[in-house]
Amino acid sequence: MDKLFTSVVRNGVRESEFHGCTDEEIDEIRLRQGVPSFPYDYICYLRRIGRSAGRFQIGTDAYYPDVLDLKEATIELLKENKSKASLGVNSLVFQMHQGYEFAGFPDLCDRTHLVREVFHVCQESESIGRPAGFIRDSVGN
Repeated sequence: MDKLFTSVVRNGVRESEFHGCTDEEIDEIRLRQGVPSFPYDYICYLRRIGRSAGRFQIGTDAYYPDVLDLKEATIELLKENKSKASLGVNSLVFQMHQGYEFAGFPDLCDRTHLVREVFHVCQESESIGRPAGFIRDSVGN
């Protein structure tokens, strides 16, 4: 995660623009997403920039309170598009871009791949794939 925060600052966002979530907000996200726990790196992300980080991720819903309904929105999008892709009950959706592209962790109960396995799904996806760009880079994929 330090690599991500350093990159954000290097790209012109001041640390004074970082606004993290409270423990209560983090727990609210977990409850709304219906998952038992979060990966350590995602908790670090939420505590440091879970509410906002300046221009970082403009056009992407990745901050509280927007993340509360992302899992539900992803499931709805997949159904609307009659996609063969599906989310497991223990999946966490941590970002949505422009309403048609989502990313998250596929199964938070499978501790063997917890941080390294991140999914990426677009509106017309038939399956859940690997992420690109900063998502992959920030979680070490």
